[in-house]
Amino acid sequence: MKHKKDPVYGKGLTSWNKGLTKETDTRVARMANSVSKTLKGRTPWNKGLSKATDNRLVEAGKKLSIVNTGKKRPTETIELDRKRAKKRWLNPEYREKQMLAAHTDTYRENQGKHSKSLWNDPVWAKKQATRILEGSQKAHPNNIEGQIISILKSLSSGIKYTGDGKYWISGMNPDFINKDKKQIIEVFGCYWHYCKKHLPNIKDRNLIIKKRQEDRRRIDMFKKLGYSILVIWEHEMIHPKQVLKKIQKFEAIRCV
Repeated sequence: MKHKKDPVYGKGLTSWNKGLTKETDTRVARMANSVSKTLKGRTPWNKGLSKATDNRLVEAGKKLSIVNTGKKRPTETIELDRKRAKKRWLNPEYREKQMLAAHTDTYRENQGKHSKSLWNDPVWAKKQATRILEGSQKAHPNNIEGQIISILKSLSSGIKYTGDGKYWISGMNPDFINKDKKQIIEVFGCYWHYCKKHLPNIKDRNLIIKKRQEDRRRIDMFKKLGYSILVIWEHEMIHPKQVLKKIQKFEAIRCV
C-alpha cells in the first residue's frame, strides 16, 4: 500500500462522490449541510478583494490556471452550475443586488486596474492581439440573445441573428435583422444599458446620460435609414411568452 506522502498515492482512483450532487445523493447533501453550518457567520478572507487590489488572489489564480490546464469540466457539472446560476438570477432581490454592486465606483475602478494590468503583461497582450488579428475571437450569442434566437426559430421568423458582426449598417452592428422587411431587434442588457427598472440608484448620473444618448443615436440612425426597431430588455426575458407575442406584433405591423 502506498504511503500518503508518495507522489503517486491515489493515482488512478476515482473519488467516491464523482458525478454525485446534493439532489441525487444524501451523503453529499449531509456533507454540504455540515460544511455550511461550520462556515456560517465566518467572513471569507478574500471578501471585497480582487486581483486588482490583492496579489494573493493573483497568485492563487495563477496556481489554479496551472492545475486546471488541459482539464475539461464534466458536462453534467457545467449544466448543473448553469441551472443554479439561472435559478439565482430569477430571484429579483438577488438580481437587483448584483446589478447595483456592479455599478459602484469601487467596482469600476478595480475592473479598470485589472484590465490595465492584463494589457501590461506582454505575454497576455501578445496572445490577445494575435487572437483578434487572426479573427479567432468570434462573437457568439449571449444567454439572452440565445433565448430570442429560439423564439424566432419557433415563429419561423425572417429576423436573423447578426450580433456576431456578420452584418453592418453605417458602422453599426445590429443584434437581429430582417434585411428584406427592414426590421431590427436590439437587445438591451440591464447592466450595460442602465435599466431604469433595476438600476435606479446609480450615483454617477453622467454615465447614465451618456449611455442613453448613445443608445438613442443608434436607434435614430437605424430609423433614418428606414428600419423599424424593436428593443427587448434583458428583464423582459423572465416572461418569454410575452416576448414572443411582442415579436409577433412587431413583425405583423410591417406585413400590413
